[in-house]
Amino acid sequence: MYYYSIGMYVYVCVCILLRLECIQPDMEISEPSLVHMLQDYAFFIPPPQFYAGKRSRFSPSLDECWYGRVALLFRVHVRRDDGALVECDCAMMETLWDYCPGKTEPWWPSTAQIGTKMLYLPKPRPRVWIVPLSSLLGRLPLIPAGDTGTIPHCMHGMMDRCYPGGECDKANQPGKGSALFYINSWAMVFPSDHPAE
Repeated sequence: MYYYSIGMYVYVCVCILLRLECIQPDMEISEPSLVHMLQDYAFFIPPPQFYAGKRSRFSPSLDECWYGRVALLFRVHVRRDDGALVECDCAMMETLWDYCPGKTEPWWPSTAQIGTKMLYLPKPRPRVWIVPLSSLLGRLPLIPAGDTGTIPHCMHGMMDRCYPGGECDKANQPGKGSALFYINSWAMVFPSDHPAE
């Protein structure tokens, strides 16, 4: 088991400030489309609280993987229970959540029929997890859903059961809600899944 020192949190905060300082002089980051361009999405092994097995034995699937936007890559020193100081490369992930989990019938066609799922990015408060860099499995291929790539205004009033922690578009402001995606599951097929020729 590891525990994180105060120095780690100071270090991470400094990295975030430096990162924002590098972005702010040259570009405006308030628009969601630009933020998406600046940060890659990835699929990754769930944190230890949710996956207790060895990373080498993890079998990636749409239901087993976690998904998110890479907010920050950093290196920390942590002290183990035995007193040893070790170096860890980590990723801060803003997690994507399942959109309307278990309720795909209203969509065209349903996500169950096409073998994928829909994800949204909670806003204005992201759900953040820190995971080992080795837990990242690859870049997540996403397709923006609908005309705006955001949760449509017609979903107003359904937040609690369909997109907790997210926002839908305003009636007169399309494109301002939480980012909404389909996973391009065909692009996630690993070469090892194909029979050898």
